[in-house]
Amino acid sequence: MKSILENRVGNTPLVRLPDSVVGNNHLVNVFAKLEYFNPSGSIKDRLINYWLSKKEIPPGTDIVLASSGNSAASLAMFACKTYSKIHIFTPKSTSLQKLGICKAYGALIHLCEGDYEQDAADYASEHGYVLFDQYNDILNVETYLNTLGPEIHNDVPDIDYFVGTASTGGTISGVGQYFKSAKPNTQIVLADPIGSILHEYMQSGNIDVEISAKHGVEGAGKNKVTGCFLREYIDASIPIAADDAFEMARTLSKEHRIAAGLSSGLIAAACKQISRQCTTPTNIVCVFPDSSARYVDRLGLS
Repeated sequence: MKSILENRVGNTPLVRLPDSVVGNNHLVNVFAKLEYFNPSGSIKDRLINYWLSKKEIPPGTDIVLASSGNSAASLAMFACKTYSKIHIFTPKSTSLQKLGICKAYGALIHLCEGDYEQDAADYASEHGYVLFDQYNDILNVETYLNTLGPEIHNDVPDIDYFVGTASTGGTISGVGQYFKSAKPNTQIVLADPIGSILHEYMQSGNIDVEISAKHGVEGAGKNKVTGCFLREYIDASIPIAADDAFEMARTLSKEHRIAAGLSSGLIAAACKQISRQCTTPTNIVCVFPDSSARYVDRLGLS
């Protein structure tokens, strides 16, 4: 039997964003899937719930996860009472709000200066713990292929664009894979913060690009191509400046009471660019991975 929390994962609200925010084009509807209505407050509940259901992990096991925060909070919430210890490896730049959530559920935090993914893998190997490599485990893509993709299609059957971002790559790749089969004319568009490698990779296929800029948009962008970022299911990419992502998140939160997090602001800014170019009736669906509650200090909302 599923727990109360598991039964609350998914089937999140879909809202139409204000025209004034996303381009003022009367031909275009922009809808956002509000993933912060999941139990732990982010889209990653879909991933963690799905992963735990597919793995046979004995109670009392230690689990190790590298995460910029949302997957960590979700794993801590779902797993801390069942398994021995949850070890979270995360960058020192991760927001205090996210770290606080993980600690509240009982997770052990390992703050990292450099490659936190490698640190997590080394730690799990050294101690014989279970590692969830969300960046390369194909169950990540499978999660959104089987959950978010069908939900969006049910919400908006006549969809023209899906807009998302990528860190692990699982969400946009899984939704993209779903629509390539269910409605092939749907355009899958990546919103990528300037400073990430992924836009350039989409343009050229080059994975050796040197990127050194730090964009500050947690949960979006990458300095390498992960195993879960499947370029063949993504049609286009739009580079977005971090300042524009932050400003969009502030506008949605303060003026329209839509609690958009940093990556949500990034995605909405990309939707605005698409909307302004549309000359026929168009439905754009995007995903808001988490809420502004996790970035109160960074967005200046306190």
